[in-house]
Amino acid sequence: MTTLSDLEIFDRPDFLARLGDDEELLREVVELFLEDAPQQLESIARAVAAGNAADIAPSAHQLKGAAANISARRAAEAASRLETAAKSGDSIVAGQEFAKLKNEMQQLLVHLKA
Repeated sequence: MTTLSDLEIFDRPDFLARLGDDEELLREVVELFLEDAPQQLESIARAVAAGNAADIAPSAHQLKGAAANISARRAAEAASRLETAAKSGDSIVAGQEFAKLKNEMQQLLVHLKA
């Protein structure tokens, strides 16, 4: 049974509908996301650790788009908040938002691998 929380993590029916109900394409796109997203998250982690807000925004933006493209609402929203914090130049808030994004991404990655 799919719950609202599951749909907020990954809205598979929405994503599948946008792909014309092509299950094979869905699997391919999800596999690409699973390969790329951890690398993007690591790039953000390095920028956060360095306190470099200017380097956080581009990666957060890219991750936001990738998550939105696969109908992963909560991860996309978390990445958007991180991007906004980074653009403001506040590395402390960006660090806090990164922690939230990391949590959302962990849930998403587990969900997608299941």
